[in-house]
Amino acid sequence: CIPQSCPSRNAPLGPPSETVTPELTSPTIADTGSTGHFATCNAPVTNIRPTTHSIAVQCPNGTTMHSTHEADLDIPDLPPTARLVHIVLDLNDGMLISIGTLCDAGCVATFTSSTVTIQLHGKTIMTGTRAGPHTLWHMDMATPNPTPPLTVQANALKQNSATPSN
Repeated sequence: CIPQSCPSRNAPLGPPSETVTPELTSPTIADTGSTGHFATCNAPVTNIRPTTHSIAVQCPNGTTMHSTHEADLDIPDLPPTARLVHIVLDLNDGMLISIGTLCDAGCVATFTSSTVTIQLHGKTIMTGTRAGPHTLWHMDMATPNPTPPLTVQANALKQNSATPSN
C-alpha cells in the first residue's frame, strides 16, 4: 500500500473508446478477510461508473486509500450482489476477491492445500491455485471478453485529482 493522491470520485471516465484490453499479470487473491471485492484500474470488469459512496481501505501500514469507481466482475453467472467491485486506483496491482461476499450470495468456497473452487448451485464459477505452504490462493480471472475499465483513463483521473477543485 503506497498511498498516492486519490482522484475525485466524481471524475469522468472519458469516452468508452479509450478502453484497452488488460494484461492479466497482476495477482487475483482469494481473500477470506476482505469485506468486498477490490481491484486496480486494469481489472477485468464491466459497467464502470463513478462511486456514490467511496469505500475507505485501511492498509497494514496505517494509511488509508479510497475507492473512486464501482464496476461489476466480468462473471455473468454470479448474482449481481456478488459482482460489485470497488476500484481503488491507489492499489499497487491486482485484485482481492472477497470469499465472504461470494458465500453471502450463495456460493460455496472449497479450499484445499493447493486449490480453491467457487461453486454456485453446483456449477464451478471460479478456480484458483496455491503455489505452496504459507502462500495465498491465486484465482484464475481470465474471461473470454474482459472489458477493462480505466487502463487508459487512470492517468487522466489521477491528473484530474491533482487539479484543485472549488
